[in-house]
Amino acid sequence: MSKKFEWTDENVAILTNMWHLGAPARDIAKKLDTTRNAVIGKANRLGLSTPKVSKKTKEKKIVTTTYPDDNLCQWPSGHPDESNFRFCGKPIQNKFPYCEEHCNLAYRRINNPN
Repeated sequence: MSKKFEWTDENVAILTNMWHLGAPARDIAKKLDTTRNAVIGKANRLGLSTPKVSKKTKEKKIVTTTYPDDNLCQWPSGHPDESNFRFCGKPIQNKFPYCEEHCNLAYRRINNPN
């Protein structure tokens, strides 16, 4: 049987901070070891709102994130135990987990002699 999740002051602070950073509810739920629905419900009860951002603004905005996102570069920067730890946050390159710059660092091209 799984443990019962509680909305402690610390969990509410994590939810609020990640929500304001724009973290998806699924990422917040994973961090708190609860469900996405629990996160969305609590955010609604707290009166947190998602700012409306135009598609044009969203495409131009590149954010350095503190949490991984499947559509953004997951190249880490800093040490995970330090407060300045971040992920790159640029758009990913061709289904790889990194942007073009970090793909060039992470992967080598194989020269086929044939």
